[in-house]
Amino acid sequence: MTNSFLFQCECILRTNGTRYRTQNLIGERHSGTNWINDHLQDCFGDQIAVESEFTRFKHWFQFDDSSVRNGEAVVIAMFRDPYDWVEAMRERPHHAHDHADCTDLECPDCECRSMDWKDFVSKPWIGPRGPADKDLMVRAKAEGRKLEVEGCLAGYRFDEVIPCLPEDSVDKEGYSSYMYELMHDGSNRAYGSIIDLRREKLLNFLTVPRMNGVRAFFPQRYEGLVLKGTGDFLKSLEEVTGLTAKCTPFEGTGVVKHKNVEPEFMEWMNEYHDWATEGMIGYQKREPVKMQEVKMQESEQSVFSSRRMTFESQK
Repeated sequence: MTNSFLFQCECILRTNGTRYRTQNLIGERHSGTNWINDHLQDCFGDQIAVESEFTRFKHWFQFDDSSVRNGEAVVIAMFRDPYDWVEAMRERPHHAHDHADCTDLECPDCECRSMDWKDFVSKPWIGPRGPADKDLMVRAKAEGRKLEVEGCLAGYRFDEVIPCLPEDSVDKEGYSSYMYELMHDGSNRAYGSIIDLRREKLLNFLTVPRMNGVRAFFPQRYEGLVLKGTGDFLKSLEEVTGLTAKCTPFEGTGVVKHKNVEPEFMEWMNEYHDWATEGMIGYQKREPVKMQEVKMQESEQSVFSSRRMTFESQK
């Protein structure tokens, strides 16, 4: 495993003299974003705008937007252990309605069931388009318009998201509004598995420090904040922004409880997941055994140490 990218995952600070105006939290579903967003609101909400988005809503791919405020954002990116994250998504696939078993036609209001893990990880990350999208496709063909240029949900193009139109983004209680991100290359293809989506999302989030408008970037592992508490994290934010956290930090638990998953699932993850990419944020393979509680041994050389990089903004 290479360490060439690790230092880019620590706090990155641009010393361009611009004042901070926002704290922007991003992170995939089931990564602790609600917890940390509420915590940041309590700590800094009366001093700075705390937002659950950067150029897009917190869960989605971010993009470099030249119109975004120049050098005023502190971006916090949340990550979660890949085994635990995939299992959490299997249990409750927010936005991905087609990855839950909701086929009980005799009880349409009943709770959906989780898919078997093998079916879940092998099912392409895509769902069907709804009637509004299909009508748009018919009209575009009749008018000779290219669908690729259609403006869609979250600022995506038609070939980047399902659905495109908000009318088809139905909300299902407990599962949020329906939306699938397609491959982040404009190919109009679906990710072959949720682990492919994770890899691309992780790489995308790690490009955020180079995007316009970002003055400081704090990548945080959910497990690290649970283990050690949020005190050091808040102190780092205070040092960078000059603000004072008006809250009580969460104390660390000293242990991280991993999800109790089937050994065969861990074996599959170990064989097929991209662990080189996971290594960029400090995640490694674990032995395929059921774990109730695992004490996480954090090295002094942890990727999420309190060290900071500073450099002059090129923007």
